[in-house]
Amino acid sequence: MDRSLSGRPVLNRQGKRTREAILNAAEELFGQGSFDSVSTRDIAEGADVLLGVVGYHFKSKEALFRAVAARRADEVNRVRLDRLNALEDPTVEEIIDAFVRPALELHSQPDWRHYMNIVTQIAHEKRWRALDSDLFLENALVFLSALKRALPESDPERIRVGLLHGISVLISVLGGGTARLNHLGRGEQGPDVRVSGVDDIVSFVASGILAVAHAK
Repeated sequence: MDRSLSGRPVLNRQGKRTREAILNAAEELFGQGSFDSVSTRDIAEGADVLLGVVGYHFKSKEALFRAVAARRADEVNRVRLDRLNALEDPTVEEIIDAFVRPALELHSQPDWRHYMNIVTQIAHEKRWRALDSDLFLENALVFLSALKRALPESDPERIRVGLLHGISVLISVLGGGTARLNHLGRGEQGPDVRVSGVDDIVSFVASGILAVAHAK
């Protein structure tokens, strides 16, 4: 196989298919479990390739995890920005809707659910902090700027704190953190709020940001 000037392999069509199969298997396994619970051998078996093939395409399990995390991040960010840019003089709730709804809609799609579970792992673990920033910080800062424009009389730091709390709520919902509360007051399991309660989640986060931004 040819190599580029950087020393990395130049993949032919078969090589690209193999790499994609490895990424697909890794995404599913990491999404069902965690970085620590999944071995490179598990991924090789899931992709139906030899263990050495995984090592050829990805130098380490951490490099593979990072590649999995990066593969869909641009799509998440693009959908969010497209919705934000389509708004004219948006309210706080409209801005938050453009940020929150795409993540929850994507999570409801079978091809995306494992990826969104990986996103919650990245958000919760200190070791992935730099990766989280690389993938999503620039996007979040765009939304922070939009919120500041929508709340010109509020302290920018209070707006930032409010958005951080809102992101924490979104991560908790994506990770199923509210699932055990679905039956509250009903004695039975209710519908998944990630699917049925998007409007409520958007309203809750937007209201929370407004409350924090207006706090003395």
